[in-house]
Amino acid sequence: MNLLHDPWIPVRDERGQRHWITPERLGEPQWRAFDADRPDFNGALAQFAIGLLQTTTPVANSIEWRGLFRTPPDAATLRGWFEPVAAAFNLDGDGSRFMQDLGLGAEGVAVNGIGALLIDSPGENTLKNNADHFVKRAQVQALCEACAATALFALQLNAPAGGAGHRTGLRGGGPLTTLVLGPGEANLWQHLWMNVRDRPTFLAQGGSAELSEAQRSFPWLGRITAIQALNGETAQSQVHPAHLYWAMPRRIRLDLDNLASGNCDICSRDSDALISSYSTKNNGMNYKGSWTHPLSPYYETKEGWLPVHPQPGGPGYRHWLAWVLGATNNGKSATRVAQVVTRAL
Repeated sequence: MNLLHDPWIPVRDERGQRHWITPERLGEPQWRAFDADRPDFNGALAQFAIGLLQTTTPVANSIEWRGLFRTPPDAATLRGWFEPVAAAFNLDGDGSRFMQDLGLGAEGVAVNGIGALLIDSPGENTLKNNADHFVKRAQVQALCEACAATALFALQLNAPAGGAGHRTGLRGGGPLTTLVLGPGEANLWQHLWMNVRDRPTFLAQGGSAELSEAQRSFPWLGRITAIQALNGETAQSQVHPAHLYWAMPRRIRLDLDNLASGNCDICSRDSDALISSYSTKNNGMNYKGSWTHPLSPYYETKEGWLPVHPQPGGPGYRHWLAWVLGATNNGKSATRVAQVVTRAL
């Protein structure tokens, strides 16, 4: 399965009907929203699409950007954008796989049920203490390839603390993402495109645009030791700006040798390639230092700017103002809005 060539993305049309499409069809005006069966999946699909568009777009200035906002690109145009990076989006195969560690090996590897990919699944200590009262174990035991790909990407995006050496993402565990929506009755393309910038602005956002080696954008295309020393750290200056959208803190390899037939436990679609387990290992990409992700707001501390994380009490109006307009706190600290929000304003 290739995530750029196969129809794996669920979207909803203007009549409320679900369709499964390839990424090259995202510009079609009838799509209104992503239509996965979990809210975290819809968030992950939005960030996947934004990252893919931002990584590949050749748009050189704001005039070209506005033209594509008014008249979305057709499938042939998007296919031309995406094809140079298609090899990075194979979900299966013997070599590199999307968001999966190429050098995982067999030593020190743990095998988990596929349900553990979900960010709300009970952790090891919860299961050991028989404390999974609300989110029960073993509710998800088999996923189709589409749902497995989405769950994998959602975990790499949000990556909560997972024990010794099981890393959080470059925005920490469970970061807040703020996306800009298109005006009025905007379609899905316009909502996505509001969060994509012209190429010169994108390349200047951080990282080193001169690092054109594909693995500097898509870390799963080689062994992570090519970027980060064993048990070392990775700084933003060591990677291409596109890496911000494709960070891979967790070392994971889906088990694609023992597939089954049946219904997916999330989308309920029939599949003859259900995935039931994956292998994992610690000491993945260790993102340290000052990283600035274009889709997250940041707050000021004595140690520098850190990404905002939602708190258990939930966000209120006072939080929303800071995430949209920025804020200061009696001159002592500040909140800085996401780069995409700054651009929209």
